[in-house]
Parts: sequence; structure tokens; C-alpha cells
Amino acid sequence: MSSGIYKITIGRWFYYGQTNNFRLRKNQHLSSLKRNRHPNCILQNAYNKHKLFEFKECAYENNPVLLTELEQTEYRDWE
Repeated sequence: MSSGIYKITIGRWFYYGQTNNFRLRKNQHLSSLKRNRHPNCILQNAYNKHKLFEFKECAYENNPVLLTELEQTEYRDWE
């Protein structure tokens, strides 16, 4: 299964997102961070400072409605 929720951690900052393809999404995030073009300026600044990038698959779900619900509510319990 390649759909689900992921977490990016850079230093003390983190970001949750959802994707239909974990490998592709990880590569997209990392590429934009390396090029200093990530749309999330907090993550970009953290990456520029620490040069660290951790990508973790947190949950797997193929149903798009449930996927959005997981991202918006359940991620708080994963910490």
C-alpha cells in the first residue's frame, strides 16, 4: 500500500502530510528543500540550518476521506 500519512522531521520542527505515493512525495520534499524552494518556510529554514531530513510513514489508508480525517485528527496521538 502506498497511500497514507507521513511525517517529516527537521530539527525540532515537524510536518504531517498525506500522499498516494510515499517514495515520490519524499523525493519531492527533499528535492525542493535542497533547492531552497520548499513552500513551507519553517521547514525550509530548519533544513537550511540543520541539513537534516527524516521522513517517516505513519499510517496507511487507501480511502481518501479516511486519509484526510487521519491527517487532520489522529496525528496528534502519534507523538
